[in-house]
Amino acid sequence: MEHINKAFKKEEGIIKYNLNRAKRDLRTTRGLLYHKLGETDKGINDLQEALKLNPQNSFAFYNLGIIYSETGNREKACEYISKAGDLGYEKEFDRYDYDYYKKTACSEENLDKPIFNFCDSNYIDLNLKHSTVKIENYPISNFNYELCTFKNNIISRGSALNGVVHADFLSPGLYTLKITNKEQPLVFKLIKF
Repeated sequence: MEHINKAFKKEEGIIKYNLNRAKRDLRTTRGLLYHKLGETDKGINDLQEALKLNPQNSFAFYNLGIIYSETGNREKACEYISKAGDLGYEKEFDRYDYDYYKKTACSEENLDKPIFNFCDSNYIDLNLKHSTVKIENYPISNFNYELCTFKNNIISRGSALNGVVHADFLSPGLYTLKITNKEQPLVFKLIKF
């Protein structure tokens, strides 16, 4: 959040040079981050502002869908996730969770089930002191992985032991961690400061 807020100081130039075509703009990113940090109203405001700047921003529609899904408003969640799909979100961003959110938000048969429980999903626990990444709630503890730059260049391959990936060699930047097991592949985005 600190880095996003610093970037906002240069927002005018960023908007000027991307000609409002960016989908992963600052407001779209910060909107979901606000929600995850417990400030849902601020997140919704940022995402709605992102849509005013670019009404074709499928990523902003999708993030709004996630927020409404996680707060229990199925109708709005379905509306926003469907709009993201109509704008080509899944093809453009190749997200593995689109079908899940679409199904849970828009399906009548799941009305009695919670929409999403973050604690039951796969997530990463980054230990900055030891420069390790632990995959939580993943059923396989020893798995193969690839660490890639954000431009998808592989910089390391290996096997995790007890769900732990060592990342002490990474310099500050954006990375992708891909779990390459055929049974349950996953992709996580990492930021190392």
